[in-house]
Amino acid sequence: MQIYVIAGFEEKASSLPEEILLYSKGDEVIRKEYPFFPKDATELYYAFPALAIRIGKLGKEVAPRFAARYIDKIGVGLDIIAFQALQKAQKSGTPWEEAVSFQDAVGLSLEGGDFGEDFKDFYTVSFSFKEGEGKGEFTISGKLLAAAVSKLSYYRKIRQGDLLLLHPSSPLSPSKNTALLLEREKDVVAIHTPTIYCLKIR
Repeated sequence: MQIYVIAGFEEKASSLPEEILLYSKGDEVIRKEYPFFPKDATELYYAFPALAIRIGKLGKEVAPRFAARYIDKIGVGLDIIAFQALQKAQKSGTPWEEAVSFQDAVGLSLEGGDFGEDFKDFYTVSFSFKEGEGKGEFTISGKLLAAAVSKLSYYRKIRQGDLLLLHPSSPLSPSKNTALLLEREKDVVAIHTPTIYCLKIR
């Protein structure tokens, strides 16, 4: 299993922009309601709510019109990034791996999320992490989701069990309306990520 993210696109758009952010998250996810252990106590970690899909079969250079055949689950997730490390990598032009692909850099819930036979017109992800903070939602069109699966399959051979997370916000510019800063409590090593049930898809 490999985990990928596509980010930095317009909400409700029917296609991806020519330049997109596509990066790998490695192969580990946080088990539901388990804590996130920060690698670096001085780092700022942000969690971006995302639409998540699981690939159901092997594919390469999949045309968008056939993309639905390659998805078996849909749900929600969290794309966790090390923001300061990402800024440093962006400035120096070095790979993002250290900033986006580390242990437990993904939260995921696919419970009951059988995909069905075809894409819906739109998918809306609503999130509410804390009372009065981090509330919002975003909408992704079925056409863009098909384009994203196709785009990924042109860069990488997709395999059964692979995960693709999508969110319109760029990880380079988080805000309280698009991502949650995972705050570290005094003298506490583990940060408890927002429980996945606060994310909903409709």
